[in-house]
Amino acid sequence: MINYILIAAIFGYAIFVFYRHIKKSSKGKCGSCELESSCSGTTCSVDWNKVIDEARSKQKSS
Repeated sequence: MINYILIAAIFGYAIFVFYRHIKKSSKGKCGSCELESSCSGTTCSVDWNKVIDEARSKQKSS
C-alpha cells in the first residue's frame, strides 16, 4: 500500500514540475524570468533606473 502512495506522490510531483515548466516556457525568455518587472528588455539584467523610479512612485502614492 505504501508503495502505491509513494509512486503516486513521485508521479504527481513530476507532472506538477513538467506543467510548471511548460507554463513558464510558453511566456518566452523574459516572461519566465524573476526579473521580469524590472528587466531592461535587451539583456537579462536589472534596469536599476526603472527599479528606483518605480520605488519612488510607490512611495509618493502612499
